[in-house]
Amino acid sequence: MQRLAGHMPSAPSLTPHLVRAWHDEVGGESEEFALTARERDVLALLVRGHPYNAIALALDIELTTVQTHIRNLYRKLGVASKAEAATLAARHRLVV
Repeated sequence: MQRLAGHMPSAPSLTPHLVRAWHDEVGGESEEFALTARERDVLALLVRGHPYNAIALALDIELTTVQTHIRNLYRKLGVASKAEAATLAARHRLVV
């Protein structure tokens, strides 16, 4: 392959894969998680140790809605506990 200005050209089909790999490398959220804004809000409060009812009050949503978000978070993150969710969130910088 011929070098262009010191860089190797790449096939257009590789671009999305290269961008995703670069994004993951610099600490961006992996697309595999695909969390909604509300799930991020819930996760941030969960990681800070807030109980479900406090999360519901803070976000002005029903307790059952919090439970649904947490169930979805656990599924998307592939975890089964608050501790696992917090560890994964920190490792992947999912919350601030």
